[in-house]
This record gives sequence, structure tokens and C-alpha cells, in this order.
Amino acid sequence: MVNCDSPYQHIRERSEAVINEEINYCMHLSISNIVLQLPLTPSVDNFAKVLNNFCSNVIVSSKFILQIPIVANEADFLEIWEKYLRIKRLTKHSVKISCILDFQPDMPEEHLLERFLGESVYAIAFD
Repeated sequence: MVNCDSPYQHIRERSEAVINEEINYCMHLSISNIVLQLPLTPSVDNFAKVLNNFCSNVIVSSKFILQIPIVANEADFLEIWEKYLRIKRLTKHSVKISCILDFQPDMPEEHLLERFLGESVYAIAFD
């Protein structure tokens, strides 16, 4: 499992290397949209750092799409939303980042979904 924000340095470094290798391979194949899962860890700082290295590079034309699970539980939803916002802030709200809203079987309340109205939503998925 890839965990860029692991408390263990060797896992963090290996995970960063794996993500860098996978993204570089996608760019070598000229893939224009790269889908990444929103990390499950509480912290997303190192993940955002790796992503920002690609987003801030003017030569990179690929778009990075974060797959975000949309859950009905308000506390879980807000935790996921905060992670997503943290990644957006740490990548300086790059236009190269958008999201896929992955709806789970139970729908959250409308006032929670309204948070995504101003976001760049690439696609919607239903489980």
C-alpha cells in the first residue's frame, strides 16, 4: 500500500518514489488525465507535496484527478472535505487538479454536497 504520509520514513520515501514513478510513466505514455485516490491517512501533506511537484512544472500538461468518496455520515464527509481542501491549498489551487465524486450507496445531505459547487468536478461515479 502506498502511504506518502506514513509515520515511518522508509515507507514515506518508498511511497513517494512509487507515486513519482507511476505518474512519470503515465506522462511517458502521454496520458492526459491521471486518477489518484484521495489518501486514507489523516495527513495528506507529503502526498500534496509530491503532487505539487508535478503541478508546478510548466512542462507537465497532465491533469490530476482525485477520486473522492462521498459518504452520508456528516463527520466522515467533513473529514474527507478537509483533506481535499488541504491538498488544494498545498498545491496552490492548481488548475491541473480536479475531482471525481464517488457516491457511496447512501447520499449525504444537500448542504454538504453544495461544498463542491465551486470545484472542478471531472466526473461522477456511483457505487
